[in-house]
Amino acid sequence: HGHHPIPQGVAPGHGRASRSGQAPGSHSTSPVSIREQRSSSIELAHLEPTALSRARNLLEVASALASRVPLSMLIAGSERLGRMAAVRQPEKAEALASNLRQVCPGLDEHGLRALVEDGFASYGRYWAETLRLPTLDAEAIDSGFEVEGYEHLLATRDAGFGPIMVLPHLGGWEWAAAWLGRVAQTPVTAVVERLQPPDVFEWFADLRASYGISVVPVGPGALPALTRAVRDRHVVC
Repeated sequence: HGHHPIPQGVAPGHGRASRSGQAPGSHSTSPVSIREQRSSSIELAHLEPTALSRARNLLEVASALASRVPLSMLIAGSERLGRMAAVRQPEKAEALASNLRQVCPGLDEHGLRALVEDGFASYGRYWAETLRLPTLDAEAIDSGFEVEGYEHLLATRDAGFGPIMVLPHLGGWEWAAAWLGRVAQTPVTAVVERLQPPDVFEWFADLRASYGISVVPVGPGALPALTRAVRDRHVVC
């Protein structure tokens, strides 16, 4: 976990968190449920090829902008877009509200709406900062971290095996993986859901590879790949 100057939001559908605290893995609530994530993947699979290419192109354009726009503007703009999405996507907003009612049963409607908007803003910020991550060098990543318990990972690797980390679906786990890969020079293998369309999945795989994460998609070949990763002493998550 760490205190990077770029606080991290929530990454629904793209991974799991490995850090706590305000930065970069702030514990905000995802505006998208797991059920809805899978349904969105299915819906994307039925888009026309031109629409699929458009989704990939949009990610590439957003990534280019994130690397050039001043950080303060990037954060402010992404959070604003997230809050706008809370209004434009009432079904997803209600899904988040339903989850929040379970964990905050005494919350009034005004407070609930504020938390829903904060959750969407956090998700917008997650996207901006995830796209910015590949542009940061090891020194910039390390400067924002306070590491606790890393000796347990080292002990497992010294014993000849790769540690397996079971992480909650909360926060920006990519930042911790980037710290392991770039700063600690420790190989990381992550098992992830295969996104649809395929070119979007490939884009995310390339993005994560740029900061040291080997991606293994869920499927028949996942178990052999993860077994090899453990034998090669990768950190598996």
